[in-house]
Amino acid sequence: MNGLKILSCAFLAFLISGCTVNKEECDPRVDPGFFNKLGCTVSGAYSQRVEDKKAHVAKLRGDLSALSKETVALNDEQALISEDKASAQKRLDRINAELLKLEQKVASQAGQNSALKQQIASAKKQVKTVQNLPENASIIEKQMQKQKLETELDELLQAQTAALEM
Repeated sequence: MNGLKILSCAFLAFLISGCTVNKEECDPRVDPGFFNKLGCTVSGAYSQRVEDKKAHVAKLRGDLSALSKETVALNDEQALISEDKASAQKRLDRINAELLKLEQKVASQAGQNSALKQQIASAKKQVKTVQNLPENASIIEKQMQKQKLETELDELLQAQTAALEM
């Protein structure tokens, strides 16, 4: 009978310790003691911690996957920007070469028009402005400067054509 009392008290202590343990108390990095370890095992707190950690790892993997996709998208966008920059630089070089040819042509003509000289100087200034735009200038600002340059070049070509027809 005495043994039965001891056994039932031990079982009751075991049962109570299992009911009073939560998963925060079952941190395996800290030694919770014999009864708490037993309670953590019986209450399922250890397995609950494992499931929580698995869910956290799965969330982190999802975040990593999303960040990886975003990085790839940003790299693709950067490649497009670099291509646009290279093609814009080629256009600027072409415009600069056309301006030089035009200036030489106008200079070789006898009765050169001062307004035409001023337009050429203005176009050259605009080319330098576009070339000296900082790397971090906004796309809108770059497009506005490019449009202004193209407008000046068109006006210059029209003036040159009109001067040649005279």
